[in-house]
Amino acid sequence: ERRAPTAGDLLTLRSGIRSRDPQTAILAIRAIGRLERPALVTDLIPALRFSLPEVRAEAANAIGQAAQGWNPSVQRPAGTPDLGSMLTTLAGLLDDEEQPSVRAALCESIGRLPYQDVSDVARAEAALMEMAERADGVPDRLGVAKGFEALVRRQHDRRAPSERAVPALRTLAGIDEDDDTNGKPERLRDARIRRLALEALLSANAIDEALV
Repeated sequence: ERRAPTAGDLLTLRSGIRSRDPQTAILAIRAIGRLERPALVTDLIPALRFSLPEVRAEAANAIGQAAQGWNPSVQRPAGTPDLGSMLTTLAGLLDDEEQPSVRAALCESIGRLPYQDVSDVARAEAALMEMAERADGVPDRLGVAKGFEALVRRQHDRRAPSERAVPALRTLAGIDEDDDTNGKPERLRDARIRRLALEALLSANAIDEALV
């Protein structure tokens, strides 16, 4: 709550990230993320390799939160990763990550980074599309839906969803005219996924009669 105004405060949090106690590490990671200081992302990245999935997921969430303080008009400390580098780090872990809950957290943070460059938005969409194509379980599909909803809501004025992304969102919403599984329970059982996909389609102004 004091926003860690001193070097001593930051030292306490940085030490907490390296704690062998998972709960201590999670609390420190969460606190650093809430400071919304992009320069501290470098302290969070090592936690993405922590042995426990709960800690890795918290680190992914915290990176997405810390990046919210990005201000293109403010000079950042040397060594601060840019948004493109953060995206590369998060997207690069999706292929190797075995835990669905961590993959979901990575997808959500990929979608919510405050991109300033159209090419980064396109790369973020591509990473989410790749995950959507191999997402089987509810956690993976929910992570993709969260990522897409955040990406489209924040970036649709900078870059509209591609012709590949809109059908993927329609599938998550439960509509896929070319798929014989359309309407089956496994596609329709999770209302939260459908709601997020529908919100993304609304933000993209991609609602048609079939979806209605």
